[in-house]
Amino acid sequence: AVAGGAPRAWTIGRGLLVQGLVAGLVLGVGGFLVPQLTRGEAAPDAPDPGARRRALAWHLLAAGAFFPSFPLESLWSDRLGVALRAAVATAVLLRVARIHRPPTVRGLHRWLVWLVAWLVPAGFWMGALVPRLRGAALHVLFVGGFAQLALAVATHVPLSHGGRADRLQASPAPLRVMATLLAAAFGGRILAGFDLSHVAGWLSLAGTAFTGAVGAWAVLVVPALRLNAAARAPERPSAER
Repeated sequence: AVAGGAPRAWTIGRGLLVQGLVAGLVLGVGGFLVPQLTRGEAAPDAPDPGARRRALAWHLLAAGAFFPSFPLESLWSDRLGVALRAAVATAVLLRVARIHRPPTVRGLHRWLVWLVAWLVPAGFWMGALVPRLRGAALHVLFVGGFAQLALAVATHVPLSHGGRADRLQASPAPLRVMATLLAAAFGGRILAGFDLSHVAGWLSLAGTAFTGAVGAWAVLVVPALRLNAAARAPERPSAER
């Protein structure tokens, strides 16, 4: 009942929590998030019952293959379990999110979302096809995929709802700095898995770059948040003289 020095149940649970939770969210919401953010496609208002049943069956089938891949990886074959996750992620994002279509709406953050949609299955495939790079594959997932998606969406929502949607289309300097630093953080984490003699330097670069990316995001978003908060604040009654 032990795999790699740890109880197999613990290994399965860790995989489900660390990878499955966030990857499941990306795959679950990607069907409407990616088309809307990258191509401006509106979700259908009321699909017919037949289409709804087919969509539900498709998602149940995908979930039924994705989540059992973790016990499959721990109990039977590492490569087969990760390959099954890679196949499910690729199929879902191609069929539902149609990531083979590039962004058609202006805005750098939309390209970041589209890139994430490719990096998530790429990370799984990397771990399945080259097991010795499993650590680097996880960096592809978490730094290039999940973290980048979080910052891209956290850029879109405050600016679009805070009356600053024009800044999204213009790709302002803080957004370009954020994208550049995210790329540096992603590259540093990947190189740390290859160049073990300089791992501390690459990790320092990755951590510093990611911190800078969050700072650039704040420079871009905080003014919109303050403007939105001021607009929603109730007017105070003037003091009686």
